[in-house]
Amino acid sequence: MKRVKDRIKRILRQHREETVIISYSGGKDSTVLLHLSLELAKEERFKIVVVHSDTLVENPVVHEHAFLTLKKVKDYCLSEKVECEVKIAKPELRYTYWVNTVGKGYPLPSHRFRWCQDKLKMKPVRKLIAELDGVMFVATRMDESR
Repeated sequence: MKRVKDRIKRILRQHREETVIISYSGGKDSTVLLHLSLELAKEERFKIVVVHSDTLVENPVVHEHAFLTLKKVKDYCLSEKVECEVKIAKPELRYTYWVNTVGKGYPLPSHRFRWCQDKLKMKPVRKLIAELDGVMFVATRMDESR
């Protein structure tokens, strides 16, 4: 773990003059990245923007966990004087799950037709990060399938 932590910190240090944008999904990989980023931002005083995608159809337990964590991040940054913003990307009404399945008759998402990933997550995040100026970090395990 120390090797991973040192590597992440080294990469973050290389970009500390820029706004560091952390993609946070609520999963363990992005949580580790977020934690290490906040730790380093506190030490070295650089700005972090945390971006989270709210699909509006997430499992309620997962949704609650992610938003509770984001609240804790805001509280931590306030108390530790870390410059941090939390931004939530949401799909436009016309791209929401219910408009597409009930309104437009799209089939339910499947491994062969994953329309929801682009409309519910990627489009809103791309739109949000286009407004930001910085370098974006996304956590992925080295052994994770792509």
